[in-house]
Parts: sequence; C-alpha cells; structure tokens
Amino acid sequence: MISSQETIKSELAPSYFKNDRREAISSTPRIFNDYGEEIFMVGQKVPAGTYRQVDSSRLITLETAGPLPPSFDGKRAEYCRVERPWVAAISGRG
Repeated sequence: MISSQETIKSELAPSYFKNDRREAISSTPRIFNDYGEEIFMVGQKVPAGTYRQVDSSRLITLETAGPLPPSFDGKRAEYCRVERPWVAAISGRG
C-alpha cells in the first residue's frame, strides 16, 4: 500500500525537475562564436526569428518566442540567430 506521503512526493517530482531545468537553461552564460554571433542551445527559450544550426545549413524559423528544437541526429545542436532584414521589409513586418 502506498502512503499519502509517497503519493504527494511522486506528484511533486515532475514539476520540481521541470522548474530546475528551466532555471538551469535560463541562467546559462551567454556563449559567442569567433564571429561574435551568440550561440543558443537546444531547449533554450529564444525570441521569434530565424536560427541556423551550427555546422549545418538547417534553418529554423520560430513565429513566436519558444524553445529551440533538437536535431534528432544524435549530435548536440547549437544555433545562431540569422539576421535577414530584407525578409521583414518584403513581408511588411518591419
């Protein structure tokens, strides 16, 4: 038989670890490459925009702020922001 304390602990555990991970991601130091571009890690919450995966030509466009997706190829994905002001000018967003 499971005691009420064990039930409460198991219900609290997922949110505890979730909050821990969020704090760890949000408190990570800013990383820059040799060209001065800021590097973002998978799962890091970033502003809306276009991001290029480092060492790849894969582009990710986020319409709203949110976390960056994993690469699903077994390698750790890192992203840098791609500035394309002409796209904003053509689409009327800027």
